[in-house]
Amino acid sequence: MKKKLLSDSFIYGLPGIIGKLISVITLPIYSNVLSKADFGFLGFYNSSFYLLLVIFQFGLDNASMRFFFDENNKNKKAVIMNWILFQFIITLIFGLLFYIFNGLFIDKLYSLYQFNVNFFIVYFLVLISYILPSIIEVYFRIQQKAIHAFTFAIVLTIINVSSTYYFIVLESKGYMGFIYGQLLSYSICSLLSILLLYKRISFQQFNFGLLKKMLKYSAPIVPSTFMSIGISWLANYAIIISNYGIEETGIYQMANTLAAVINLITSAFLQAYIPFSFSIMTKENSKTEYSKILNIYILLMCFVILGYSIFSYDILAIFINKKFKESSVVIIFIVYYYFIASLPTIINIGNTIKMNTTAYTKSMTVYTLITSVLFFVLIPKLGAVGASISMIVGQVFNLMITYYYSQKNYPIQYNILKNFIVILFSVLLSIVFYFLFKDLTFSYYMFFVKIIGYVIIGIFILYLNKKTIKGI
Repeated sequence: MKKKLLSDSFIYGLPGIIGKLISVITLPIYSNVLSKADFGFLGFYNSSFYLLLVIFQFGLDNASMRFFFDENNKNKKAVIMNWILFQFIITLIFGLLFYIFNGLFIDKLYSLYQFNVNFFIVYFLVLISYILPSIIEVYFRIQQKAIHAFTFAIVLTIINVSSTYYFIVLESKGYMGFIYGQLLSYSICSLLSILLLYKRISFQQFNFGLLKKMLKYSAPIVPSTFMSIGISWLANYAIIISNYGIEETGIYQMANTLAAVINLITSAFLQAYIPFSFSIMTKENSKTEYSKILNIYILLMCFVILGYSIFSYDILAIFINKKFKESSVVIIFIVYYYFIASLPTIINIGNTIKMNTTAYTKSMTVYTLITSVLFFVLIPKLGAVGASISMIVGQVFNLMITYYYSQKNYPIQYNILKNFIVILFSVLLSIVFYFLFKDLTFSYYMFFVKIIGYVIIGIFILYLNKKTIKGI
């Protein structure tokens, strides 16, 4: 059972990892054909897309899994049909409202690109075409068909990458090439989804009574999800309306995409850690193990992040167009943000064991409020760096609140002082390296000097943490 869970988790997560890696690999190509403003638009477009998706789905992805396995629900197929019809109707209603009031959005947000109503038509066609591909993946997971879900996701990724490359590079459609690529790939996969589903579900299976129960179940989930994704949207929006403008949003987007490598590492660890933490919670020494795991995780991640931040400028200089060189300092802050954002999930083990879900909502609310206020204080002064610092500070508060409630429910003796010193040491070294090399032109000689410095630091860290390393 455990082996199947781990293997399925790996299979489900692999397409996402491949997709993000492809995004990073294709950056050198797109950085040469797209402007900073184009990247800025794509950052805002993506965050807007997923924010609207939270509203349109309304948590029915979670509700579908719950009610499909509800022993009191005899009509399993109605669960999927309810989700399809609800999201389709809500998307159409919002699309009609955007069509009617499109002038407001063009004037406020997109005047730089001189968009017209056709953009919003394409935008909502993308949202509509995404409905079935997103549902079919969940449907396969409900059926516990991991290989089917993996195959479908890989097909979608391949078509999306190919069509995006075609429209951006070969057809020179600029930022709109990304949207055309999405529309083509989602449309093709929607047709494929219809072929896979048409014999399994039908409109006659729609059950309004069941839909009301599903919406009642999913409604409490929506606010926290909306806040989590809304922060990304607000960061892009706050930069756009500041004096820095949409080109600064492009700098921020480039840094975010490159920093996604660290997000991949933290996400992979958390996917493995969560089931593992539950598997040992009844053991006598489980609390000691939780503490050791946190120590090792912080130590190794700080070393990895330190290296990534040290070589951020070199990565940009070697692989990315020089117009994005300002992203190097932003990368340093964002990689630490991704790392700090992963810590509440680890610390939250006490709340999850005791099934206290309110702590997450409280900490996320505080994180959202603090980060939102800081956006409008720091972004006008520091631009993309201000956005990154704001999110780090918000996550620190999230971490502290999560720690407080987790310790209250399930005390674990973490080595807080040592872990704090490790993180602080890593941050200070990142800052020192940045100021030492920020005014120097890239050369392979300086790159070699950095490597030597990084290796020496690694040896020093290994020596000071021999006991912790032996615990791996």
